[in-house]
Amino acid sequence: MSQIPSINSGKFVVGTMPTPANFGVKLSGPIIPTFSTFPAPPPYNTLYPFVADIPSSSTDELSSSLNSLSLNSSAPRFTETGTLFVDGGCNETTVSNLLETEAWASVVDEKGNCVITLLSNDPKFKYLLGDLNLRNVELPLIKIGGIVPARERTIAVAVFDDVKSQQNNGAELIALVIALRISEIDPTIKIINSDSELMIKWWSKGHVNPNTRKKMDKNKLNLIVESHKLRTAFEERGGQIVKIPGSKNLADLGFHK
Repeated sequence: MSQIPSINSGKFVVGTMPTPANFGVKLSGPIIPTFSTFPAPPPYNTLYPFVADIPSSSTDELSSSLNSLSLNSSAPRFTETGTLFVDGGCNETTVSNLLETEAWASVVDEKGNCVITLLSNDPKFKYLLGDLNLRNVELPLIKIGGIVPARERTIAVAVFDDVKSQQNNGAELIALVIALRISEIDPTIKIINSDSELMIKWWSKGHVNPNTRKKMDKNKLNLIVESHKLRTAFEERGGQIVKIPGSKNLADLGFHK
């Protein structure tokens, strides 16, 4: 994943929520700060020898800016029950060439409808995905709890430099970030379901193994910082990130054997 230019140049920084201003949509409140405004992480916390706490930033404008987004209409609704499902997958189907693999991030609603497709097709909300690499794909037919999730979906592609063949965790991270971004403009979203323990218990809480952090792709680390800040704001609004079994995840890509 290549480094994205600064938001001040009309582009985006990976791990920083894109703003509607870059797509000609009016924005009330300050522009969301880029990752460069966050302070450098302190030395690893000696109280947690196996965990590096990514510090919270003093720039709380992130949450206040997102909450002040104005699209000159009533708040949009992307689900009927306020529930999203997120998942990431990496397997032989996501191999882009003989030298590199990628993983796919998926976000669906409680009926299995692809929310990324909905966002990407609406000019008002495309800014939410402006820093991501999207692709339209057709997935295998699956049935989960009586629901058949959409086969034709728009997925976000994950390719990070710190891993050679297993991009699954990066895709799980991207999917969670997308859902949290959506929750910022749709206050009715209260539940985000994920089957990734790493995302729920670690990365979205700002925790990264020190050894992993030293060699982590900067873009991935930026997204971890973003997920932590957005999760904090989401939970302050009464939202929950819920751990579910993979067999019940409607965002599943359906490539299991």
